[in-house]
Amino acid sequence: MCDPSLRASLSLQRSLVEQSHEFGVSIFGSDGLVQQTVVRRSMPNGGDGIAVASFETPAAATIENSFVDDSARAGIANFGAFVALSGTHLRCAAIAIAADPYDGMDFELEDRGNNRCGCPNAEDPCAASSVNLMPPSPPSSSD
Repeated sequence: MCDPSLRASLSLQRSLVEQSHEFGVSIFGSDGLVQQTVVRRSMPNGGDGIAVASFETPAAATIENSFVDDSARAGIANFGAFVALSGTHLRCAAIAIAADPYDGMDFELEDRGNNRCGCPNAEDPCAASSVNLMPPSPPSSSD
């Protein structure tokens, strides 16, 4: 049984995540480090490459030297969390970076440099958009 009040920590390195149906990588109410990872083809029904959301407790993610490609919704979705990006390229997402407050918590995005966004090539500077995406459902204690 999962206790959602306990914080977890994710370290994902040198990985390939592809053809996910909701989120390629999700960090909810916890801390995460994603390094040298490729997340591609996140399909509809969520469709975010990397989703970071604060549920009851703050969430924080550092994403370094990674590549997010072909996300049906957002390359990176930030729901009331802290996200730091460096050396990360986001290509061909409906929204490169979506960031919105969630459940009374504001979002923070820290650009640590060398991030690129765009389609068909990730050549442009990245910028966050507040588009009021529907956040994911909070994890339940039975998950």
